[in-house]
Amino acid sequence: MELAVDYVNNQSEILKGAELCLHLQEAQTSLEGSSAAVDLLANEEVVALIEAQASKTEPLLSDLGEAANVPILSLSVTSPAHCNQRFPYFVRMAHTDSFQMKAVAALVNNYGWRSIAFLHSDNHFDSGSMPSLRDALRDLDSEIAYTSIIPSTAQKQTIREELHKLKSIESRVYVVHTPFDLGMNLIMEAQEMGMMESGYVWIITQGFTSLWDYALSVSTMSSMQGLLGIKTHIPDSKKLNDFTQRWEQQFRLDNPNTKNIELNAYGLLAYDTVLMIAQAIGKMERNSSLSFMTPSTSLEIIANTKIKVFQQGKKLLQEIFSTNFDGLSGPVKFHDGEMVGCGYEVVNVVGKSYQIVGYWPFNSSKLFKTPSFSDEGLRSMIWPGGSVTVPRGWAIPTRLKIAVPRKSGWEEFVCVSLDPSNKTIVSGFSIDVFRAVVSIVEPQLQFDFIPYPEISINADDYSYEELVNQVYLKNYDGVVGDVTITASRSESVDFTQPYTETGLVMVSPTVIKEEADNAWTFLQPFNPTLWATTMVFLIYTGLVVWLLEHKMNPDFRGSPLYQVVTIFWYHIDPCFLASFFYFFIFIFNLEYNLNYFQFF
Repeated sequence: MELAVDYVNNQSEILKGAELCLHLQEAQTSLEGSSAAVDLLANEEVVALIEAQASKTEPLLSDLGEAANVPILSLSVTSPAHCNQRFPYFVRMAHTDSFQMKAVAALVNNYGWRSIAFLHSDNHFDSGSMPSLRDALRDLDSEIAYTSIIPSTAQKQTIREELHKLKSIESRVYVVHTPFDLGMNLIMEAQEMGMMESGYVWIITQGFTSLWDYALSVSTMSSMQGLLGIKTHIPDSKKLNDFTQRWEQQFRLDNPNTKNIELNAYGLLAYDTVLMIAQAIGKMERNSSLSFMTPSTSLEIIANTKIKVFQQGKKLLQEIFSTNFDGLSGPVKFHDGEMVGCGYEVVNVVGKSYQIVGYWPFNSSKLFKTPSFSDEGLRSMIWPGGSVTVPRGWAIPTRLKIAVPRKSGWEEFVCVSLDPSNKTIVSGFSIDVFRAVVSIVEPQLQFDFIPYPEISINADDYSYEELVNQVYLKNYDGVVGDVTITASRSESVDFTQPYTETGLVMVSPTVIKEEADNAWTFLQPFNPTLWATTMVFLIYTGLVVWLLEHKMNPDFRGSPLYQVVTIFWYHIDPCFLASFFYFFIFIFNLEYNLNYFQFF
């Protein structure tokens, strides 16, 4: 920030001859920070307050800024809950967690992990990020299976208790969103408890990765092999390289006995923040000068305190949100009150340092191997335990409780019985299939079959719907048995692929053997009404034929009796032949299993 002030004051065209003055106040506690802010606002002509580190007094500072018309610019507050909509004079220079959590969700989705455990501290900044992560994972068909809230001042025993809880759940993908010191203690305890071995996945967020360049020793980095991290992407530029050289020279002059440390994203963002404020003031001074007013009454939020009110504070705030320039940390511009940057890097701890394995552009569900976002995916990496195989992200930590339906009937699928020693015996086709699948997929899986309902309860009082609901309520880990897949059940639980199918069947009446052997069976459909209808149509058809043939065909002439016989014989002859044919089939008992409806 001092280098930024020197640059602004040396460039007269920025402030048009005016000078920018930087007042630095170091506070060890939140109370000291609030007191320092009040002191500055009361005794200096303050145009902006820059908060380097988030604290519990952030809402109070935001209220102070609103009362004094002074923008409060934060370099580290990332919680979406603390935003410009709630606090009008609050300006977030860091990227909100809603962006960072989308990057975490994209990383989880890249490897097909469907559930994670989320570890965060108990301060309101870290806890406010959980809804953002939950929503981002839900959009990609994943979920937070377990949430661990660790006190910011947690000691070794408390951390170990939380880690023991993590080992008892199924998910092996852990996302750590804590302050640096707490996160470091958590990782070191996990290392001692064997949770940095093959099969585990640890993902750490920006609050941790942005500080490990100078806060971690070589030995500490070596114990963190395989960690994945989300880190702000700083695009390379000539401006950045020139500034880095200037900063290193100045740092060596000011700290001759300190080892060289690398400038991180917070330092670059601090420089850009000072430059942004100066440019916004410069735009304002073209039209009006800056002025302050001391109110006659004290502030309601601070008793017996009179602070100077910045008259052009609202205009300065508008100029800040309209900022658009290329800074050291990347593009500095706002959209809907939030900073828009270049995205995040995915880093992997390897050896004594870390390597960049991928990039995430803002509001994307995918990761890319290059900063140009042209090659989708991630580079190869090392996982905890030195493994190069992608962990599957889950494990079976305890014995599974498998419910089996206890019922009467259909015992070929599931049968629950008691042996002479009153020990429960579970058998059946469904049980055999389950055991066979387990022996192939997960031979080390431990499970217990538990009858539902219990032996002492009447099984007829319970339904399969209640059994399925017990799995949804997590009273059982699964069900093995002849449970039909229905739409309503599929909404609450997952089913395996069916291993038995009925297929398509046709149900027909059973033909009695005596009737099947009767040669006249084919006449059974002909009731008196059908016979009468048939005769009426025969006579009608005969009359129509006679009317058409009588004048031209001599066979249809003669005495009235001859003509009547001709009309009937015209129909009886083919019917007689057909009937004789069917009669022949039944007489000689040909074994055609034909339904009698098919003969007509």
